[in-house]
Amino acid sequence: MAMLLRRRDGARFLCGSPSLLGRDDACDLVLSDSRVSQHHARVMVDDDAWHFEDLGSRNGSSINGRPIAAGGTAALSVGDVLVLGNPAETWEVHRLGAPPLLARSATGATVTGGDYLGLPTADAPVATVYQRSTGRWVIEMPDGVRSVSHREQVVVGGTAWRLFLPGTTLRTQEDQERPLGIAEIRLGFTVSSDEEDVNIVVEHGERRIPLKARSHHYMLLTLARARLRDDVAPAEQGWVYQEDLCRMLGLEASVVYLQIHRARRQLEAAGIVRAFDLVERRTGSGQLRIGVSALSVVRTAAGG
Repeated sequence: MAMLLRRRDGARFLCGSPSLLGRDDACDLVLSDSRVSQHHARVMVDDDAWHFEDLGSRNGSSINGRPIAAGGTAALSVGDVLVLGNPAETWEVHRLGAPPLLARSATGATVTGGDYLGLPTADAPVATVYQRSTGRWVIEMPDGVRSVSHREQVVVGGTAWRLFLPGTTLRTQEDQERPLGIAEIRLGFTVSSDEEDVNIVVEHGERRIPLKARSHHYMLLTLARARLRDDVAPAEQGWVYQEDLCRMLGLEASVVYLQIHRARRQLEAAGIVRAFDLVERRTGSGQLRIGVSALSVVRTAAGG
């Protein structure tokens, strides 16, 4: 991610790509100084490097004292000092890295994520933003899932958030550097005869990762059973209407949504990448299923 630090007061700004800087309220970084143009400049990733672009500002921009021509661009490095319009409006490039998955609220609050983003907070999300294996970005809420685009504004819990979605290539490269994904693992369920105890082990070859018992394990067990009993093509196995799943579990849709979120977080904590694929949703259908195809369920004696 890229971070700019304002020298006069230490204010920090986390950049999505692109980030618009200027006096207009629609800018990502709003600067009140009258010598700053409405749309003064833009910070963005181009050819896998961060760049600064002057957007034809009236009073100009400079990097390390070197003027940037109106409409001109320049590569950025950590430590560079940016001036926008007013020499007192000085920002230092504090950090540079891959653009984050980021959302910024109308009030200026910023939330960032790794593989996925929870809004308004990661611990108690009302919505989740993530990228499917097809490269398409989606936002998931208790009532379904739909596609979203870079810089789209979404309303979550009555608050407007603008989404900054990283490029597919950068994220794919990051994913390839990390070890295990949903397609590579098996989930082994052990359930007591009275259905009170459900334990899950993540398996990959000789590797076994026991997951600490959690209430959402029974929801995953229910989805696993649905997939295992479907004698159809793999692409069609295990799909369940959310309203039917809620009825089977005796839970409201919002509670099931939260359990799905916690299940994904638990798998992510176990080192599994793209953990949001643990539960898949069909756009516009109200259907969902467990995203792991390698499954086993073993029944034990009660309390065993």
